[in-house]
Amino acid sequence: VLAMFDGKTPDPSDEMLGDFRRMQQFFESIPFNTLAPADDLRHGGTRWVLANPDQGRYLLYSPDNPVNLGVRGLNAGRYTLTWFDPETGARKIGSGVSAAGDAQFPKPAGLGGEAVLYLTRN
Repeated sequence: VLAMFDGKTPDPSDEMLGDFRRMQQFFESIPFNTLAPADDLRHGGTRWVLANPDQGRYLLYSPDNPVNLGVRGLNAGRYTLTWFDPETGARKIGSGVSAAGDAQFPKPAGLGGEAVLYLTRN
């Protein structure tokens, strides 16, 4: 990523720069630096997981137009679900969602083919 605009590739388009900006804003809005790879926790349509189970934080992602995203072994509790659409920057938030165990969360209508879910225990 750091060398992607090294003069050998064309300059980024406005669309690419918009994509980068949406991702930057999303990652700056969560404590990304406290999460670690945890793909063994993926469930449902989730392809990759970053997590901090001790703090009740999970970041789930799939580029495969999933019906749902999920996580294995979720501690029982109430969670806030922040859905993010990387293609548009749209966010949908649901709070006070009860979940436990091998939990799956249906992707809200209107999100594109990629889906991100940031799950935090209340």
